This record gives sequence, structure tokens and C-alpha cells, in this order.
Amino acid sequence: MDIQVPANYFKDDDPEQEILFRWRAHANLLFSNWLNYYVYQNTPYDIRQIR
Repeated sequence: MDIQVPANYFKDDDPEQEILFRWRAHANLLFSNWLNYYVYQNTPYDIRQIR
């Protein structure tokens, strides 16, 4: 299967150049929001059981 490299994946679209990490901050925000919403917000607990 021939998969094409996404546009602007490498600096100046040259595979010999380094990979650009422009999405890193967005990925961290997406993961932390997912963690907060789907894990912490949906975790049932009874405050009376905390000692």
C-alpha cells in the first residue's frame, strides 16, 4: 500500500529535513481534555467514603 506523506510534514516538504512538530501543544491539550472529561468527570465516588 503506497501511503503519501502529509503536506508540510517535513520542513520545506523535503524528507531529508527534520519533522515539524507544530501540533504538539494541540495534542497535549486534546489528551488532557479527554482525560479530564472521560476519566475524571465520569468517575463515580461517594465523598463520605473519603477518610
